[in-house]
Order: sequence, then C-alpha cells, then structure tokens
Amino acid sequence: MKYHVIQDFKLMAVVTGIVNEPSLQGQTIKVEKTDSGLIVNSIAHIQNRDTVVSNGVIHEIDRVLLPSIISTENIAEIIIKDDKRFKDLALALAITNLTQLLESGDFTLFAPTDEAFRTVTHIFQLTMTQLKAILLNHIVPRGRTTEQMNSGDHLQTQQGSSLLVTKNAGAVLVDSASVTDPNITASNGVIHVINKVLVPTGV
Repeated sequence: MKYHVIQDFKLMAVVTGIVNEPSLQGQTIKVEKTDSGLIVNSIAHIQNRDTVVSNGVIHEIDRVLLPSIISTENIAEIIIKDDKRFKDLALALAITNLTQLLESGDFTLFAPTDEAFRTVTHIFQLTMTQLKAILLNHIVPRGRTTEQMNSGDHLQTQQGSSLLVTKNAGAVLVDSASVTDPNITASNGVIHVINKVLVPTGV
C-alpha cells in the first residue's frame, strides 16, 4: 500500500500537465491530465478527487497500482548478463575499468546495443581516455525512469557534458539516440537501451 501514498498534500485540481511524485514505497507515481481526465501511471483513472481529511487528502482510483519489480542485480551485472545486446558495452566498460563504477552508487545508464556500437567502426581503436570519455557520457547520476524526465531536460553526465531529453508522441530521445527499451530497473539505478552511441564533443 505504500506505493499508493505520497508525502505531500496534493490537490488534483491544480494539476495541469504531468506531475511525478515519489511514493512512500520509493518508486515514482505519475499523474497526468488528459482529455479523458486525470490518469495515474497511464492506467488508473481518478474517479473522485480532493477529498480532504484531517491528515491529508484522498483521491479514488479505479484500479490497484503495482510498482515495478526492482532487480537484485546491479547495473553492471545486468549489462554483463545480457550478452545478446551488450557484449561490446560490457567489453568497453571492462577495458576502461568502469564496470566497478556501475556495481554501486545510484546511476542512470543509457546503454547502446552491439548494433549501435557497430555504427562507430573505429571505437575500439580510440585511446583509453577517449573511450572512457564516451562511456562516461552515457552515465548520469541518480536513477531516473523516463517518467521522471521531461522534454527539454538537460541531464549532466559523468563525463561533464549534458544530454538533451526530447519526448514526442510517446517516443523518448536522448540527444539523437532513441530509447528503444526504457526503465530496466537495477538495484542501483535504471538502464535505458538506446540505438546510438553518444559521442561527446571533442572526442
């Protein structure tokens, strides 16, 4: 039930777009105003809203909200295990000694597939410094789902550059890369699969 409770006193009458609120369970709840009314997590409709009680406010919804299952594996373990998609990424992380970084902490990883790596034919001919800079450009502090990103957000990477988030008709882009498989939850963050390698300026 903690996934159904947020800390703040939040009236739905003031919601005009999309609002993301952390639940007491830890994961985020998204409320969106649409033509058909207020929708929670894209599935549950708010049927009766803003019932004020002595210790908060109640909003009635038409279905139970189920939180995402959080993996017990860390980001590095998930990447290494999925060798059908991330063999090149796992190799690059090992070469640059970045695997350990993704074993702890709290990160968002934009993970290029092997197919994406193949479009950058010279990538494993780069210097160690250049390859490390490219990989760090895919790592953002703090785990974020796509629901916690807004169009126009600039996400600061571990490399020092920023990535522009664009949302359009349900599609999510990070700079020029499309997110093809979003919101893979790990014990220490979130992975979003992308279809391009994000090479920072100057590399």
